Amino acid sequence: MINQLVNVLVILAIFYVVFGFFLYFFQNNLIYYPSNQDFYDCPGFEDYEKKSVNNTLFYLKKQKINDVIIYYHGNAGSACDRSVLKDFFEETNKSLIFVEYTGYSDTTIRPNKELILEDVKNIKSYAEKNFDKIYVYGQSIGSGAASYHAKIGRVDKLILTTGFSSLKEVAQSKYRIYPASLILRENYDNTYWLRDYEGEVVFFHGDRDNIIPSRFSKYLYESIKTEKEYYLIKGYGHNNIWNSLTFRELLKNELTQD
Repeated sequence: MINQLVNVLVILAIFYVVFGFFLYFFQNNLIYYPSNQDFYDCPGFEDYEKKSVNNTLFYLKKQKINDVIIYYHGNAGSACDRSVLKDFFEETNKSLIFVEYTGYSDTTIRPNKELILEDVKNIKSYAEKNFDKIYVYGQSIGSGAASYHAKIGRVDKLILTTGFSSLKEVAQSKYRIYPASLILRENYDNTYWLRDYEGEVVFFHGDRDNIIPSRFSKYLYESIKTEKEYYLIKGYGHNNIWNSLTFRELLKNELTQD
């Protein structure tokens, strides 16, 4: 009986170590789900400029108002997929930038945090040279890119949808028996990036979000000291929050306020 117990414990220990190595070395495959959509062949953005600045790709539409909304998308698909949202944002009459992360339109490169933050630096430089007021919108993992943008650049209003305090805290809630602080290399620490931010921050989160529960964006909301607003969207989750008319109305209001 004791030998059987020992054997079971050894098997569990081996599994724990092997799966821990998998989490450490293959975490990019668990975090990023890029499509191989051809950036230059996106029907949804056929009326937008296809721009490249220092190898960072983005779709651009200049409109009447020389303010810009910068959109950082989530971890799956591509910026092209977000073309279904362009009509909503175009109604603000502000110029629009939909950022494509490095590795999301090139199958020879795997996306990672370092590459995405480099994209943010390039977008930040381009926006500050060409536009007056800068609105930055980040959704899901895009809230990390957006928060980093707010740390390094001029951002007049930051809008985070289904965001989080840090990816490390989210990961720890998913893999409780592993030390996320030691394993996770791809950590987006929004709490750190926004600790000195002085602009306005607006949060949106669905109360039925099971992928990134709303408590993680609430942690971030509570940690920052600047002007802020938090909207909890009743009855919606991580992937369907755009189906909420309430969310759309509130977001439109936040994007058109002076």
